[in-house]
Amino acid sequence: GVTVGSEMSGGVKDVFISDSVFLNAGVAVEIKVGTCRGGYVKDISIRNLTVLDTTRGALVVMATYPEQNPFCKERNPPRPSVSNIVFRDVRILGPTRGKLVHLQGTPEINLQNISLCNITGQGHWVCSEVSGSASDNHPKACPALTKPGSPRYLKRALPEPLGWRNDGRCGDQFRAGDGSPGRCPTHAEFMAEAAKPEREEAEPFLDSAPCCASSGWCGSAAEHCVCDGCVDYRGAAFKPTALAAVDMEEVAQLPPAERAASGDSSAGKMLSRPPQALAS
Repeated sequence: GVTVGSEMSGGVKDVFISDSVFLNAGVAVEIKVGTCRGGYVKDISIRNLTVLDTTRGALVVMATYPEQNPFCKERNPPRPSVSNIVFRDVRILGPTRGKLVHLQGTPEINLQNISLCNITGQGHWVCSEVSGSASDNHPKACPALTKPGSPRYLKRALPEPLGWRNDGRCGDQFRAGDGSPGRCPTHAEFMAEAAKPEREEAEPFLDSAPCCASSGWCGSAAEHCVCDGCVDYRGAAFKPTALAAVDMEEVAQLPPAERAASGDSSAGKMLSRPPQALAS
């Protein structure tokens, strides 16, 4: 069989599987993601397959692989996304042990825009937390999947992708819930989402931490906003003149309280808000 995904933290897209015969397979085509590794699986096309005997099912898309990973200890693990998957013209001759078609999402990871057309065979469909379309299948598909163009098509959308993480990490090494590199919210972005359930555990300092340092932390100090590899998410229109003028040797001569206000973390815990002169 063919498996796409598994335990990954990056992403898989633009995969085409066609004109194949599967014999003595566990599952003919299985698309799966872990629950706490982030990343994405999208834009997968499966067409013109013949499936003979399988031991665990014919077609599977699941967001529950595997059980909770003991090495994932983050308080707010990034959610993966699964979307835009097409199965068309699949003849399942069997014998098939397991489900004919098994689409298993979770309340946090809704399978989005899953399309199945002309899937034929003997057995059962099982669907949970999935949205998409189905037509010309025998036996009939799950009620959660509707005919293309129906008003109920995509009846449930995915939770909004987490463009920024609740823990204040950012950059390529710290992926957001949609699989993209973690970014840092501007004050306006933080306040716009502060009341959402998925932001209950967001670090308070993120309301004034619009820059991503090369260390992978959001903040507002010079080490976050004005350095090689830093990214300031307030946009190109923002001119960090005040930050650019900071002389760290001069800052080192200041009293500890003033050093902290300047964003010098060596003076103790950095203030959660930047000094007014440095605010956006």
